[in-house]
Amino acid sequence: MASDNTVSHIKLSTELVETSRQVGFGSAPKVQVDCKIGIAVSMTNKFVTEKLLEGAIAELKSHGLNEITVLEVAGSFELLGGTKALLNMGHKGVLALGAVIKGETPHFDYISQGVTNGLAAISAGGNAVGFGVLTSDTVNQAMERAGGAQGNKGAEAALALVQLLSGFSRLKEESDK
Repeated sequence: MASDNTVSHIKLSTELVETSRQVGFGSAPKVQVDCKIGIAVSMTNKFVTEKLLEGAIAELKSHGLNEITVLEVAGSFELLGGTKALLNMGHKGVLALGAVIKGETPHFDYISQGVTNGLAAISAGGNAVGFGVLTSDTVNQAMERAGGAQGNKGAEAALALVQLLSGFSRLKEESDK
Protein backbone atom coordinates (compact mmCIF):
# COMPACT_ATOMS: atom_id res chain seq x y z
CA MET A 1 0.00 0.00 0.00
CA ALA A 2 1.56 3.27 -1.12
CA SER A 3 1.50 6.10 1.38
CA ASP A 4 2.51 9.73 1.54
CA ASN A 5 2.03 9.64 5.37
CA THR A 6 -1.49 11.10 5.20
CA VAL A 7 -3.57 9.55 2.43
CA SER A 8 -3.18 6.58 0.17
CA HIS A 9 -5.51 5.55 -2.61
CA ILE A 10 -6.00 1.88 -3.36
CA LYS A 11 -7.87 0.64 -6.45
CA LEU A 12 -9.34 -2.83 -6.24
CA SER A 13 -11.64 -5.06 -8.30
CA THR A 14 -14.72 -3.46 -9.94
CA GLU A 15 -17.05 -6.44 -10.32
CA LEU A 16 -20.25 -7.18 -8.44
CA VAL A 17 -19.72 -9.74 -5.72
CA GLU A 18 -22.17 -12.15 -4.17
CA THR A 19 -21.12 -13.71 -0.88
CA SER A 20 -22.59 -16.22 1.48
CA ARG A 21 -20.03 -15.43 4.14
CA GLN A 22 -21.43 -15.70 7.65
CA VAL A 23 -20.08 -13.94 10.73
CA GLY A 24 -22.77 -14.83 13.22
CA PHE A 25 -25.10 -11.96 12.35
CA GLY A 26 -25.83 -12.45 8.68
CA SER A 27 -24.26 -12.09 5.30
CA ALA A 28 -23.76 -9.32 2.83
CA PRO A 29 -25.44 -10.28 -0.42
CA LYS A 30 -24.93 -8.16 -3.55
CA VAL A 31 -23.10 -4.92 -3.04
CA GLN A 32 -22.64 -2.31 -5.74
CA VAL A 33 -18.87 -2.00 -5.77
CA ASP A 34 -18.44 1.16 -7.77
CA CYS A 35 -18.70 3.23 -4.59
CA LYS A 36 -15.81 4.88 -2.79
CA ILE A 37 -15.05 3.72 0.74
CA GLY A 38 -13.07 5.82 3.20
CA ILE A 39 -11.12 4.62 6.20
CA ALA A 40 -10.14 7.09 8.92
CA VAL A 41 -7.43 5.47 11.04
CA SER A 42 -5.85 6.77 14.24
CA MET A 43 -2.07 6.81 14.45
CA THR A 44 -2.16 6.65 18.24
CA ASN A 45 -1.36 3.06 19.22
CA LYS A 46 -0.30 2.46 15.61
CA PHE A 47 0.99 -1.02 16.46
CA VAL A 48 -2.70 -1.95 17.00
CA THR A 49 -4.42 0.23 14.40
CA GLU A 50 -2.21 -0.92 11.53
CA LYS A 51 -3.43 -4.49 12.18
CA LEU A 52 -7.05 -3.28 12.28
CA LEU A 53 -6.41 -1.50 8.96
CA GLU A 54 -4.92 -4.62 7.36
CA GLY A 55 -7.97 -6.67 8.43
CA ALA A 56 -10.40 -4.03 7.20
CA ILE A 57 -8.78 -3.68 3.78
CA ALA A 58 -8.66 -7.47 3.36
CA GLU A 59 -12.36 -7.70 4.22
CA LEU A 60 -13.31 -4.90 1.83
CA LYS A 61 -11.24 -6.55 -0.93
CA SER A 62 -13.04 -9.83 -0.33
CA HIS A 63 -16.28 -8.04 -1.26
CA GLY A 64 -14.79 -6.61 -4.44
CA LEU A 65 -14.77 -3.00 -3.33
CA ASN A 66 -12.77 -1.03 -5.86
CA GLU A 67 -11.80 2.30 -4.37
CA ILE A 68 -10.51 2.89 -0.85
CA THR A 69 -9.08 6.07 0.61
CA VAL A 70 -7.14 5.78 3.87
CA LEU A 71 -6.87 8.97 5.91
CA GLU A 72 -4.46 8.88 8.83
CA VAL A 73 -5.41 11.08 11.80
CA ALA A 74 -3.46 11.82 14.97
CA GLY A 75 -5.69 10.14 17.54
CA SER A 76 -9.09 8.59 18.09
CA PHE A 77 -10.80 11.92 18.79
CA GLU A 78 -9.68 13.13 15.36
CA LEU A 79 -11.54 10.19 13.78
CA LEU A 80 -14.67 12.37 13.96
CA GLY A 81 -13.27 15.08 11.70
CA GLY A 82 -11.63 12.51 9.43
CA THR A 83 -14.85 10.54 9.05
CA LYS A 84 -16.88 13.66 8.27
CA ALA A 85 -14.26 14.90 5.77
CA LEU A 86 -14.27 11.58 3.89
CA LEU A 87 -18.07 11.61 3.73
CA ASN A 88 -18.03 15.21 2.49
CA MET A 89 -15.58 14.16 -0.25
CA GLY A 90 -18.20 11.75 -1.65
CA HIS A 91 -17.30 8.45 -0.02
CA LYS A 92 -20.45 6.29 0.29
CA GLY A 93 -19.25 4.76 3.55
CA VAL A 94 -16.50 5.38 6.05
CA LEU A 95 -14.85 3.04 8.51
CA ALA A 96 -13.36 4.59 11.67
CA LEU A 97 -10.47 2.59 13.17
CA GLY A 98 -8.77 3.39 16.46
CA ALA A 99 -7.47 1.93 19.71
CA VAL A 100 -8.04 3.66 23.03
CA ILE A 101 -6.13 1.88 25.80
CA LYS A 102 -6.91 2.68 29.43
CA GLY A 103 -4.30 4.54 31.41
CA GLU A 104 -4.23 6.01 34.91
CA THR A 105 -6.37 9.10 34.23
CA PRO A 106 -10.01 9.63 33.18
CA HIS A 107 -8.79 10.62 29.69
CA PHE A 108 -9.73 7.11 28.47
CA ASP A 109 -13.35 7.61 29.54
CA TYR A 110 -13.68 11.04 27.92
CA ILE A 111 -12.12 9.97 24.63
CA SER A 112 -14.03 6.66 24.44
CA GLN A 113 -17.35 8.33 25.15
CA GLY A 114 -16.67 11.31 22.88
CA VAL A 115 -15.63 9.17 19.93
CA THR A 116 -18.53 6.76 20.36
CA ASN A 117 -21.11 9.54 20.67
CA GLY A 118 -19.59 11.54 17.82
CA LEU A 119 -19.50 8.63 15.38
CA ALA A 120 -23.03 7.63 16.43
CA ALA A 121 -24.25 11.17 15.66
CA ILE A 122 -22.60 11.12 12.22
CA SER A 123 -24.17 7.73 11.52
CA ALA A 124 -27.60 8.81 12.81
CA GLY A 125 -27.52 11.56 10.19
CA GLY A 126 -28.05 8.88 7.55
CA ASN A 127 -24.39 8.20 6.82
CA ALA A 128 -22.87 4.72 6.49
CA VAL A 129 -20.25 4.62 9.26
CA GLY A 130 -18.46 1.50 10.51
CA PHE A 131 -17.25 1.55 14.11
CA GLY A 132 -13.87 -0.12 14.52
CA VAL A 133 -12.60 1.65 17.63
CA LEU A 134 -11.22 -0.62 20.34
CA THR A 135 -11.63 0.48 23.95
CA SER A 136 -9.38 -1.84 25.92
CA ASP A 137 -8.12 -2.02 29.48
CA THR A 138 -4.70 -3.32 28.40
CA VAL A 139 -2.40 -3.49 25.39
CA ASN A 140 -2.82 -7.28 25.44
CA GLN A 141 -6.62 -6.97 25.14
CA ALA A 142 -6.20 -4.60 22.20
CA MET A 143 -3.77 -6.95 20.42
CA GLU A 144 -6.11 -9.92 20.95
CA ARG A 145 -8.81 -7.96 19.07
CA ALA A 146 -6.48 -6.80 16.30
CA GLY A 147 -5.86 -10.16 14.69
CA GLY A 148 -5.18 -12.20 17.82
CA ALA A 149 -7.28 -14.71 19.74
CA GLN A 150 -10.40 -12.51 19.61
CA GLY A 151 -10.27 -12.02 15.83
CA ASN A 152 -9.81 -8.76 13.95
CA LYS A 153 -12.34 -6.10 14.89
CA GLY A 154 -11.21 -4.02 11.91
CA ALA A 155 -12.37 -6.79 9.57
CA GLU A 156 -15.61 -7.20 11.52
CA ALA A 157 -16.32 -3.46 11.34
CA ALA A 158 -15.62 -3.52 7.58
CA LEU A 159 -18.11 -6.36 7.14
CA ALA A 160 -20.71 -4.43 9.15
CA LEU A 161 -20.13 -1.42 6.87
CA VAL A 162 -20.54 -3.59 3.74
CA GLN A 163 -23.79 -4.96 5.16
CA LEU A 164 -25.04 -1.46 5.96
CA LEU A 165 -24.22 -0.22 2.45
CA SER A 166 -25.97 -3.25 1.01
CA GLY A 167 -29.05 -2.45 3.10
CA PHE A 168 -28.96 1.20 2.02
CA SER A 169 -28.75 0.05 -1.61
CA ARG A 170 -31.74 -2.26 -1.21
CA LEU A 171 -33.76 0.51 0.48
CA LYS A 172 -32.99 2.86 -2.40
CA GLU A 173 -34.03 0.21 -4.94
CA GLU A 174 -37.33 -0.26 -3.10
CA SER A 175 -38.02 3.47 -2.90
CA ASP A 176 -37.26 3.89 -6.62
CA LYS A 177 -40.00 1.38 -7.55
